[in-house]
Amino acid sequence: MASITTSEGRSALKINLFGPMRVLISGRELPPMRSRKARWLLALLVLRFGRQVDRGWIAGTLWPDLEQPLGLTNLRPVLSELRKALGEDGTRLCVPNRNFVMFDLTNAEVDLIAFDNAIKSQTLPELTTASNLYTGPLLEDCTEEWVIQDRSAREHDCLEALQTLAEAARTAGDAGQAAILYQRALTLDPWCEKAVRGLMIALTESRDRNAALQVYRKFVELLGSDSSAVPNEATSALYSRLRAESRYATNLPKSKDGALPHSILRKTGFLPVSLTQFVGKDDERRDVISRLQKSRLVTLTGPGGIGKTTLALEVAREVAGDYADGVWFVGFESLYNPNLIAQEIGAVLSLMENSSLFSTTANIYWTP
Repeated sequence: MASITTSEGRSALKINLFGPMRVLISGRELPPMRSRKARWLLALLVLRFGRQVDRGWIAGTLWPDLEQPLGLTNLRPVLSELRKALGEDGTRLCVPNRNFVMFDLTNAEVDLIAFDNAIKSQTLPELTTASNLYTGPLLEDCTEEWVIQDRSAREHDCLEALQTLAEAARTAGDAGQAAILYQRALTLDPWCEKAVRGLMIALTESRDRNAALQVYRKFVELLGSDSSAVPNEATSALYSRLRAESRYATNLPKSKDGALPHSILRKTGFLPVSLTQFVGKDDERRDVISRLQKSRLVTLTGPGGIGKTTLALEVAREVAGDYADGVWFVGFESLYNPNLIAQEIGAVLSLMENSSLFSTTANIYWTP
C-alpha cells in the first residue's frame, strides 16, 4: 500500500472527533493500544489545538481519583505507547520540557478544527459545512467527565447553525429544506422549543398542517416525562392557531375545483387559549386599555418573566370586541432573523404570498 506524505515528509494524518474517535495515518487506522487512556490523551491534546499542555493537568484529567505524583507516573508509559502507535507521526508528540506536552497539528486534517473555524465564520456556506462535519456527539465513544463541556459546546454550536440555516431556507421560500434542518436540530435537542415551532411553521408552509400539529403532540408526549414541564405560551399559541385553522378549513364548503370561496376566507382575530386564570395586575390592565384608546401602539417593557405577554393577552381579550377585524397574536420568540417578521405576521394572518386574494401593508419596528 502506497504511503501518502505531506510536504514536510510526515504521513497524512486525519483525526475525526465527531462520532466515535477515528485516527487515520496514511489512510490506515491507528493501531490498537493496550490502554484507552492513550487515545484519550491524543484527544485531549487535539482539543487544545496544538498548544502546550501542562503535564499535571493532563494527569489530573485522565486519572482524577489519583494523587498527582501517581498520575504523572501513569502518564509516562501512556505517552510512550501513543508515540509508538503513531509511527513516523510520533514526532508530532512533543515534550518541550519536563512540565509540558503538545501535539503538532501542522498539515493534519481535524474535523473539530474545521468545524470551529466554520462556526466562527457565520456565513451560510460555512455553517452548512459545519453542520455536515457534525456526524455525531464529540468523542461519542468516550464516557470520561472531561469531555462533557466540550461535547455540549459543539452540540450547541451545531444546533444554532441548523436553526440559522433553517430560517435562511424559509426566507428563500424553501420550506421543505427548512423542515429537514429543523428536524435535524430536534434530533440534537428534542427539548428545543424554538426548533419545535420552526418545524411546525415550516411544515405548515409546506402545506402539511397535520404533520405540524403532530410535531406539537409528540413534543407534549416528550414533556410528559416531567410532570412540571409544559409547552411555553408561544408554542401552545402556535398549536392552537394551526388547529383552529385546520378545523376551519375542514368545515368550509369547497368549490368544484376544491378551492375555498373568496367570500368566506376572512377571519377575525386569533388569540391563544389561556391555560390559567389571570390574577392581579388590575391597575396595569386598566392602564394599558386606557392607553390603547389614545394610541395605536402601546409597548410593554420590563425584565423577562414578569408577565408582559400574559398581561398583553388579557388586555387583548378584553378589547377584542372594539376592533372590527379582531385582535391577533403573533409570537416572535422563535425568530433569529428580523427579515422574517413580515413572513411570520403573514403566516398568522393567513396571508398568501403572490396572491390576488390578499394584500397587506405594514410598518414593522424591530428592536434586537
